[in-house]
Amino acid sequence: MGSWLSVMMVYMAQRTPVLNILTSKMIASEIVQTLTGCMGLVIVTPLTALIASWLYARPYIDK
Repeated sequence: MGSWLSVMMVYMAQRTPVLNILTSKMIASEIVQTLTGCMGLVIVTPLTALIASWLYARPYIDK
């Protein structure tokens, strides 16, 4: 994680085309990791709020 910045600088110094950079295994795996991490946060945050609100409101509903 985080090593992509130095690799990106090397690619840019060598004037590698952007398409080749994006399709390289190392950069592509970093992009996939970033996207899955973001999707996980987007999915987990509302789910946690729903579960917490359900647990918080449950004693009031049972009365």
